[in-house]
Amino acid sequence: MTLTSTAMAQKSKPGYIDAHSHIWTRDIEKYPLAPGITIDDLDPPSFTTEELLETANPNGIDRVVLIQHSIFYLYDNSYMIDAAKAHPGTFAIVGMVDSKKPHPDEAMKKLLPHSVTGFRIVPPKAGDPKWLQLDGMQSMWKCGGETGQAM
Repeated sequence: MTLTSTAMAQKSKPGYIDAHSHIWTRDIEKYPLAPGITIDDLDPPSFTTEELLETANPNGIDRVVLIQHSIFYLYDNSYMIDAAKAHPGTFAIVGMVDSKKPHPDEAMKKLLPHSVTGFRIVPPKAGDPKWLQLDGMQSMWKCGGETGQAM
């Protein structure tokens, strides 16, 4: 598996790149928040795809690496994926998958066609010095080497 045509097109597009932005919406019906998070926790109240582009474009930024907002959405990458679909060639996504669940590598592969070219990784248990060596993480490292998805 290789990078998507969207990701390859991004390499040749001129202009500046914002290498790290988070987006979120108040539309919690379509994009539910992570367990324990409420709409009152959103601060600022929103930073939608449109708000990001309204800030970025006048400053010459025409491509953005979206980073999964792990607090608000945990492993649900759907808001960023929908943003990438709505604005082809604009966004690359650093998403998240749960390395503790079976076959995180398969989850990674399923996300590749949706502009998810990288992954945030976090220890499943705070203070575990060997978390990068756990089976789920090892399958993610192997998959990333095969697909070109970064971690």
